[in-house]
Amino acid sequence: MDSTTKSACAEEPVTLIIDPDHTKRYIHKALLIHHSEYFRKALNGPWKEAAEGIVRLEDARLATVDIFIHWLYTGHLPHARDASAWKDLLKDERVSIYTTLMIAYSFADRFLVPELQRTLHNSLVDYFDVYRYASPCLYLTPELANQAFEIMQEDRPVLQLIVDNYCRNSATCCDRGRKLVDYPPAFLARTTRRMWELYEDAKWPQSSGERCYYEHLDDAEISACGKLHMRYDVERGIGIFGREVHGENCTPGAMFASESE
Repeated sequence: MDSTTKSACAEEPVTLIIDPDHTKRYIHKALLIHHSEYFRKALNGPWKEAAEGIVRLEDARLATVDIFIHWLYTGHLPHARDASAWKDLLKDERVSIYTTLMIAYSFADRFLVPELQRTLHNSLVDYFDVYRYASPCLYLTPELANQAFEIMQEDRPVLQLIVDNYCRNSATCCDRGRKLVDYPPAFLARTTRRMWELYEDAKWPQSSGERCYYEHLDDAEISACGKLHMRYDVERGIGIFGREVHGENCTPGAMFASESE
């Protein structure tokens, strides 16, 4: 427990009233206002929440708030491989863990908790990375793609990870009944571009390098990582790792000429 958490625990807690059942959770005020700009304003200004010490979150899922509380007091979340810890944390949550993590990410975005957003994003990356080998087909569904592209911000690297996993594994997966039209347009645009990148890597002896999908804390952490990191092109709506896919390599003439050599 760090010094901020220790000092926070000396103060009175705030009551959170959650979900339609009005389940209650208690969090020390200092922790909330330290990590969240939203709660900093709500609990310090001339608002009802500040006067009563009660915050109503009837539209939030209990599992989401429990993830938030766990992170507030520990500074981390269980690793994707620690299924037992996740089971204990989520208790009776009935939706998939990746859905739960994305909903929690949306909660962190809504209540302005950027460090929790980064932690949840990287937990999703770990989750997809760990289980793409054990159950690759499970994470290539239109449902997952639509959910991710609806909830996550468009410039988040985890979206590119979902695309890259699809491009890497879809040919060997039993995807019967899945139609491309069921996937979101942004997913399909990125998939098309990634397929061209893989084609280039196969035809020309130049690797685009190993990709890192984490959101790092700062430039020093990025530099220490040593892998390629995504740059998001807002105008084109694509993520770029390392070199660009050049137009001259994407023309049918160049493709057929290369194949005839």
